[in-house]
Amino acid sequence: MASRGTNRDQVLGQVVFRCMGGVRVQVTQMPGRARVQFAGRSLVLNLANGADNVQYRNAQFAWVSNGKVSYMKNMRNGQLTVSGCTQVK
Repeated sequence: MASRGTNRDQVLGQVVFRCMGGVRVQVTQMPGRARVQFAGRSLVLNLANGADNVQYRNAQFAWVSNGKVSYMKNMRNGQLTVSGCTQVK
């Protein structure tokens, strides 16, 4: 019997960003979360409330996008892991 409700692994969309230093970031959006891949790493972050932006986060990282520029912030030390990211695809 098929399960009811939303499949959390259902891909809603994918966006590719180019960041400072030439870092490529791919964000795969799923219901209530996103997989963020960059520099050989893959993080699954949960959708969080953002005042004027979209945020996905876990205890250590937050991916923040305001529609023009995006960045990945280390929540433990406040440093930007990647920054100046603009959508390319």
